[in-house]
Amino acid sequence: MLGEQEHIVKILDKAQYLIEQRKQAIAKLDELVQAVFLDMFGQFSDTNCKIKDVIISLQAGLSTGGETRQKQGSELGVLTTSAVTSGEFIDTAYKVPSEKDIKLNKLVFPTKNSILVSRMNTRELVGASAIIEKDYNDLFIPDRLWKLTLDQRIVNPYYFLFVIQAKKIRDEVSRLSSGTSGSMLNISQEKYLGIDFYLPAKQLQDQFASMIIQIRNTKNKMKLQLQQLESNFQALLQKAFKGELTVKDGVAV
Repeated sequence: MLGEQEHIVKILDKAQYLIEQRKQAIAKLDELVQAVFLDMFGQFSDTNCKIKDVIISLQAGLSTGGETRQKQGSELGVLTTSAVTSGEFIDTAYKVPSEKDIKLNKLVFPTKNSILVSRMNTRELVGASAIIEKDYNDLFIPDRLWKLTLDQRIVNPYYFLFVIQAKKIRDEVSRLSSGTSGSMLNISQEKYLGIDFYLPAKQLQDQFASMIIQIRNTKNKMKLQLQQLESNFQALLQKAFKGELTVKDGVAV
């Protein structure tokens, strides 16, 4: 019995090890993106452009409440700021408003290659952003988010996203933000649009974006694998706690 318990512990340790290895591999991909950018564009110390120079429009969303539940049928969802705080768009981060709170002529929907930016948040999260990779006609943005429609003749959306997510720009957004509360800051459209950054030749932007997309696809596959590993580990752990986990031919069953 003791030998079997030790074997079960080893199996759980191995499962935990695989999870940690996958997390490290995902982190390495983020480091690779940084390395690619530095190799192509250097330290990004020069500026030759402002955000307002590369966008067609900046649209604010609609202020409305809503229930935290899944949409049903033809219902619309209003995004929450947490839809962009991770740096990647989460289309399940929404609330369901009542019909009387929705003014259809004022709704702003996320569209492919647009960028959503959090104009109001904590000091660490104000200016958080994410790219939209498909059109949504069942989700609209709240007043705390902006939708930036880029002039794609001169700027690649993935390059632009990387730039505004960089620490230098995020620090500038935080510096330019104001608020009466220490925990919630707001940046004005004028100040945000006036932020300087470096815009290289479009061809170089496109090359960088191509690599970014490949890395993102690999990262997404790894995240799915990580979720499966974590799910398997939790199932093994539950069985072990209940005394239902046994070892047969060196395999936990």
